[in-house]
Amino acid sequence: EQGERTGHFQLRRSDHTMHEIEYNARANFLPGFHLSMMRDVTERYRAAESLRSSEEQYRWLVSVLEEGILMLDSEGELLTCNESCEQILGARRDILRERGLLNPEWRAIREDGTPFPSDEAPSMVTLRTRKPCLGVVLGINRPDGSLRWLSVSSQPIFHQDSDELQAVVLSISDITQRKNAELALRESEMRFSAAFDDSPLAITLIEQATGSFVNVNQAWCKLFGITSVEAIGHTELELGLWEKRDDRAELFRQMALHGGAWEQEARLKTRTGRLVQALVSVRAMTLGQKQYVIALVHDITARKL
Repeated sequence: EQGERTGHFQLRRSDHTMHEIEYNARANFLPGFHLSMMRDVTERYRAAESLRSSEEQYRWLVSVLEEGILMLDSEGELLTCNESCEQILGARRDILRERGLLNPEWRAIREDGTPFPSDEAPSMVTLRTRKPCLGVVLGINRPDGSLRWLSVSSQPIFHQDSDELQAVVLSISDITQRKNAELALRESEMRFSAAFDDSPLAITLIEQATGSFVNVNQAWCKLFGITSVEAIGHTELELGLWEKRDDRAELFRQMALHGGAWEQEARLKTRTGRLVQALVSVRAMTLGQKQYVIALVHDITARKL
């Protein structure tokens, strides 16, 4: 009776190593003869096992990333995403797949608050150009109504040994806290600028490392008869504002010890050489990554007359 059977078994060799064997057996291949063929497929099995292990590690790595990861097919449809992506976008995977990433309900906006065109979305750019699109910042409104600022990058994936696009991988970072901090800093700078410019007291901002004026307000310009263009980039000593240089040295020594010095009486000179009796206050401050000194001058000359 003729018949055929294929299968797989493990074989322990004389050196005690285990090998994976595939076989194909045929009964009565020729009258009275049976044919059995065996092939050592150990390397193939090891490669497959290594691939499975690598894929499991990759899935585990993607699942624990704080960064949101999405994979889209060549038509832009969502294939899968990790848990971080669901948390960032505020929707489960099935909802994301149903809603789509380009749905107007996301109400995507640029950093200036204007609508973000869907054809400029990183996924669409990569699908269209087959090139990476990196570090695009946009805001979205999540299903719960909250605004989230995202930094989005997209990378194309091609079929092996081909330029045919297979998928697009998106990475999404939630930068809402950073954007809120930047907004708070801008608002603070605007309030500082308004108070600086509108103050009736003469105020200057000095770069601590060089002693040069960075900004002066209108009250300062009026008091000393010097324009902001003439002052900025120069030091108080270069402009000859102090009658006694030792008074300035003592003021800044007190600031170095205590972070500031308040209402130190000194005599200053205007552009015309007129002496001004003043109370001078200085305080060290940090703006961005630089150290500055803010100085206030209160003219009390009238009190001394």
